Amino acid sequence: MIKMNKFFIILSAILIYQTSNCSADTVTFKNKQSMEGVITEEAENYIILDIGCGTITLPRTDIDSIKKSSSPANTAIVENWKKQYFENYPAPTQEDQKLLDEFKELQSEKSKLTGDIARKDRVIKEISMTQRKIPELQEEQNAIGRNLKSTDAVKDILKYNNLVIELNLAGSKLREAVDRIRELQGEQEKIDSRLTDYINRFMDFREMIAQRKKEIASEKTNPEQNTFYNNLKEKFDELQKDIKYQEVGFTKCQEGVVVAVSFNGKVDAMMVVDTGAALTVISENLAARLEIAANKVKQDIELILADGSRIPAKFVILDSLKVGGAEAKSVGAAIVKVKIPNGVDGFLGMSFLKNFSFSMDMTKQKLILSRFK
Repeated sequence: MIKMNKFFIILSAILIYQTSNCSADTVTFKNKQSMEGVITEEAENYIILDIGCGTITLPRTDIDSIKKSSSPANTAIVENWKKQYFENYPAPTQEDQKLLDEFKELQSEKSKLTGDIARKDRVIKEISMTQRKIPELQEEQNAIGRNLKSTDAVKDILKYNNLVIELNLAGSKLREAVDRIRELQGEQEKIDSRLTDYINRFMDFREMIAQRKKEIASEKTNPEQNTFYNNLKEKFDELQKDIKYQEVGFTKCQEGVVVAVSFNGKVDAMMVVDTGAALTVISENLAARLEIAANKVKQDIELILADGSRIPAKFVILDSLKVGGAEAKSVGAAIVKVKIPNGVDGFLGMSFLKNFSFSMDMTKQKLILSRFK
């Protein structure tokens, strides 16, 4: 006799509840438990019961009695299951089945990414916190270095040796922080790659549905196919709730594509989209509008331009950048003194764009930004 484990009992209870609106076939077991479904096959030693989310083979030795429902009631139940357990039923045509298979793969991928999304939030917070410590660690190292320079290694050897130890420790702390940032950034890149692959696949699927709808609009479709697409749309809409999709208009200038950007929720600026720039680059004028005094920023960096030349810059972390409805927090940026092209305030680089899956529709002049909510 089959043992009725907890899962089986719970599943049975759920199914009885789900089919209570229409009378289904009812199988009563010798242990007095019962299960409702639609009997799809009866043999001498077993029966097969369709329970919507799959089928169960039940040996007759475990069964006490069977109460069968009418054929119309069973048909109604199966139609309800086709909607509820849509993915478990074959599609009307081969083309529709391709869409269904792709949809099931998307669902599977999405479930695997749940942990990645939570981990990414933690990684970004730790990167931001560690980056904010870098100027303080650099200043600590520089202060010890200045003190060491002014100390006579012969006359005050004890103090000198202690300062050397302090300098080494300060340098070690700075290197650890930088190494940790690199490690976290590497982890974030891997997560972003997986999320971006999913979103790109999601957007491709969205186009597949739109294309298939155009095709069937010109074809003679049967009621079953119409039901299939209505069910697919409902399921896809559920999946789509997790994706934030933004289309933002842009203009063109000699330097490229220009979009409006809101900085820290209070200052608007026009920025050239630059996918080749690791950091977002802003002018000193824009920094001043953001109430950032460039000469007081302690973290010095060097930017390498497209022609290979290098320019000095100041590194800051901006609270937020927003393009249309797409917002990213704690965005790294470089403040530069070099002349920024007329009409723009800087370059929107990957420190912002990496937070999204992005593409450009040059015909409609739209920047498309997508990511998980």
